[in-house]
Amino acid sequence: MAYHIFPPYFVAGAVYSGFAMVLTLMIPFRKVYGLEELVTMRHMNNMAKVMLTTGLIVGYGYICEAFFAHYSADTYEGFMMNNRMFGPYGAYYGAWFSATSSLPSSSG
Repeated sequence: MAYHIFPPYFVAGAVYSGFAMVLTLMIPFRKVYGLEELVTMRHMNNMAKVMLTTGLIVGYGYICEAFFAHYSADTYEGFMMNNRMFGPYGAYYGAWFSATSSLPSSSG
């Protein structure tokens, strides 16, 4: 695995999931408690932009992980990545990748 990309990839994933949780809670609370004037659509749009950026960084990390597994020619790492993509849980891997990387950047 390319360990030199792991720290920023990990931080981007943490920011991505943190912003997702805040938006998940903030959108209904905003309506229920009448906070539309305090938390404006400008705030929501800026949070969405941060999520888009960090989602793309996480997707880049996923692609780099697959590339380095192939490029390293390490038998075990290549098997792990091929098994992850095309093995018994390959459909779940595709859904996971598209849900965290592709879908957020295409919905707009």
